[in-house]
Amino acid sequence: MGACLGACSPGQASYSDFKHVSGQGWYHDEPYYFTLQYPDSLQTYDIYIAVRHDNGYEYSNGNFIVDFIHENSSVERMNVNMTLSDRNGNWVGDGFGALYQMKSLLKEHVRAGDIAKMVLWHRMSCDTLTHMTDIGIILEPN
Repeated sequence: MGACLGACSPGQASYSDFKHVSGQGWYHDEPYYFTLQYPDSLQTYDIYIAVRHDNGYEYSNGNFIVDFIHENSSVERMNVNMTLSDRNGNWVGDGFGALYQMKSLLKEHVRAGDIAKMVLWHRMSCDTLTHMTDIGIILEPN
């Protein structure tokens, strides 16, 4: 589990948190939990889901369910389908060597503190998703 704060531009900080996926894979019924931390309570943020995978990843996409748990305990669910390769099988994310990262915008202009937690599930056709190395969230000031 790792969190990092970094400067996007002077006076504005982003937040990210990635969970390592076991070498045995991400099981279909295994959620990943994230508690959001907003660097600046006066700022609004864009929220992204991010995945890291290696060359052995067998699919051209990633299909996920994201649960947003708001401060008032209400839950909002979103289905997310991320394209990870083009029609020719070339990875479209950032990366070098055998590792790639792709992020996808989920929500824009979220007030600091409005969403307290997020839960991520994979909804691929397999029981165990292999060659995905990390799953994470990124908050960027807008």
